[in-house]
Amino acid sequence: MLSSLILAAALQFAAETPAAQDVTIDRAALATPAGAAEAYDRLHETARAVCQADNAPGIWSEYRVRVCTADTMDRAIADLNAPQLVQLHAERTHAGQPAIPRLYAERD
Repeated sequence: MLSSLILAAALQFAAETPAAQDVTIDRAALATPAGAAEAYDRLHETARAVCQADNAPGIWSEYRVRVCTADTMDRAIADLNAPQLVQLHAERTHAGQPAIPRLYAERD
């Protein structure tokens, strides 16, 4: 069974309407570590591209893109609610802390 997910830039900084991109995920593949990793990488790549498209260049641009990407990934993973994907996301994001506190901790 395929699942389609729309990734929308979670935080608006430059545009009134955030950018969005459809991502099609094979839910059966999410049951394996390799399938979850492939889906995760594709989601992350798409989230980053959407967030970059939605942010104007400037001194804070890269930070805004990082915050937006992290928040968009948090939301996408929660929406999919696939155990392998949730576990992988927790491993790759400091035990699943929410995006904003996690990024402030990385900055310090």
